[in-house]
Amino acid sequence: MSDTNRLTQAELRNTVRDLIDRWRSEARYQPRSDSWLRSLDVEFSKELASRGLIGMTWPRDYGGGEYTNTDRMAVTEELLRAGAPVAAHWIADRQIGPAILRYGTQELREEILPGIVSADYLFCLGMSEPEAGSDLAAVRTTATPVDGGWMLKGRKIWTTGAHRASHAYVLARTSSGERKHQGLSELIVDMDAEGVLVSPILDMAGEHHFNELVFEDVFVPRGRLLGEEGNGWRQVVEQLSFERGGPERVLSTYPLLVEILGNSDVIRHRRGEDELGEFVARLASLRSMAFDVAAQLDRGEAPVQEAATLKYLGNVFERDVVEYGRRILGPGGQGSAYGQALLASPGFSLRGGAADVLLSIIVRQEASKDARVASPMAADKELTDLAQSLSELNFDQRWQQIRELGLVGIGVDEQDGGSGGTVDDLASLVAEFGTRGVSSPLIEASVGYSVLAECGRLDLLPDESDYATVAFGSSDELTAPCAGSASLVLLVDDQGEVAVVGSGSGEAKIEHDTNVAGESYDRVTVTDRGDLVRLGRVDVADVRARQALLWSAALCGALDGTYDLTRGYVSTREQFGAPLLKIPAVAAHLATMKTQALLARTAFDRAAAAYRRAGASPAERLGAAAVARITASAAADETTRIAHQLHGAIGTTAEYDLHRFTLRLWAWRDTDLPAREWAALLGDRALTGGEQSVWASLTAGETQAADVDVV
Repeated sequence: MSDTNRLTQAELRNTVRDLIDRWRSEARYQPRSDSWLRSLDVEFSKELASRGLIGMTWPRDYGGGEYTNTDRMAVTEELLRAGAPVAAHWIADRQIGPAILRYGTQELREEILPGIVSADYLFCLGMSEPEAGSDLAAVRTTATPVDGGWMLKGRKIWTTGAHRASHAYVLARTSSGERKHQGLSELIVDMDAEGVLVSPILDMAGEHHFNELVFEDVFVPRGRLLGEEGNGWRQVVEQLSFERGGPERVLSTYPLLVEILGNSDVIRHRRGEDELGEFVARLASLRSMAFDVAAQLDRGEAPVQEAATLKYLGNVFERDVVEYGRRILGPGGQGSAYGQALLASPGFSLRGGAADVLLSIIVRQEASKDARVASPMAADKELTDLAQSLSELNFDQRWQQIRELGLVGIGVDEQDGGSGGTVDDLASLVAEFGTRGVSSPLIEASVGYSVLAECGRLDLLPDESDYATVAFGSSDELTAPCAGSASLVLLVDDQGEVAVVGSGSGEAKIEHDTNVAGESYDRVTVTDRGDLVRLGRVDVADVRARQALLWSAALCGALDGTYDLTRGYVSTREQFGAPLLKIPAVAAHLATMKTQALLARTAFDRAAAAYRRAGASPAERLGAAAVARITASAAADETTRIAHQLHGAIGTTAEYDLHRFTLRLWAWRDTDLPAREWAALLGDRALTGGEQSVWASLTAGETQAADVDVV
């Protein structure tokens, strides 16, 4: 299909919203959590099919739309947002269709895929068994070769939607091997075939979506084999990897979050804006990770680690949303938004792999990489090499070289007196310093430099050794890192008016102080604002976004450095004759550290994209930067805890390098603004703008269907 024949993402979103609005106005469904598993309406799926919204990424030859995976995500997340009744087609669209495209014969594709696209064929998954549990390789269902195919015999359990399905995907043993994962094959079975028995299993709410499947000598034609006989294990692992990375791992409880946002008076009364803001930040980061997984699939990549990370962290997030709903909405019945989400929540961590399985996947992915992974933020080797050489100097020498090389002016156009380059370049350099656990006033000085450039007053820094730092706010008591050593202190009030302290231009008292890393964290007391020299006006949101973006980069770098150091330690330090990494609990802790670094990097990338995007408002940039700061700060909390636990006593010593990273992670969490205040900012925006503004912020950067202010 040519690009001109495809709808844009905005048009796709509007198509879904129009359908949702009509069904809601006709009272044909009620939004609910976990709708992709628990809310089934074949007519709704058929309406989606009539609009070309099932099998979207598949070739047109099989009824598909040849859309991208990111296009498909735009549709699926709109459906999850609405808690729509999509369970009828979800498994076939998400999992079975792609598997048939990859491994099915031409005949099987032509037979099955058009039926999925039209929502005539509904699939269930025959994987779990009564005696196998989560160990799929231990399945006992057998498919014995007979003339023209196989004779299927065995039992499957926890089979969602089997009572409504037309077909079943079945993992069965077609031969025996030395290892239990050998000899497995994937088969497509007609649910109306003779010998197929379906028995309902009611869940704790009394709802029927689970079933037990019994196959009593069911004949399966040879053409229903998916892929190669005996290759089922490798194929099913790939299939599960594809399953884990979708937005349903994050948005299953979104209808509950909508209900929570509708109780703004309760949240404000409890002064809970910061807690709400933390949820918004986590949701934005995880949703961005889901979008990145889809984009990687479009590039032909296999984002196994990212998909496992998304499901692992998404499970935790969704359980926390349910608990948050209890605190805000109070206890409710089984039919309430809270009750529905609560009763669905035990399944969040089971489907697609339990936490220990996901962490083991992440560890295995890491084991295949080099011991030291270059920072993905690095724009080019020149910046990486420069950071390396500067990091080898002591603090004073490093800071002198930074100024002499004009690095403070990176991100300011040369025509405006800067050094050229981009804020991305500056963030790369800052991140590289963080990766090596070294300090410098580069962030403070570069922000000050950009403010002076915007005001057209770089003449106030006549010498390359001169630099300015910035204090934000309209009060008389402010913090300004490096104020005591800077040539100028720029005061940027809440309206963006810039005044200057220093060189006899104003009245202020500077009190020297340090953070827990021993870095300058001075306090400025303004004694008379009326005497200050005013330089002009800047957009406060834009300047603060720049500063927050750079501190997020520094935190991401330090997270990488902490991880690399810890990974090296547990890989070489032996206990009981083997490296610590061989202990499952240690491997799980290390994998958890990796998930935190990945999520923080995702949030940073999202904020950097917002900062560079033409047309992005300062408020949008600030919101994205706030998400990055909150996410990186939370990752710092978890990473420092785990790193010290894995290192033991040696990690607390001055001679060992761990303190160079953890002290900075602790300090940098709150350098520009405490993480809790960033969260309160996001929470207040969410309560003011409501659910539409939250959703607009999640999808910012893509073409919006409506002009809505973003969080």
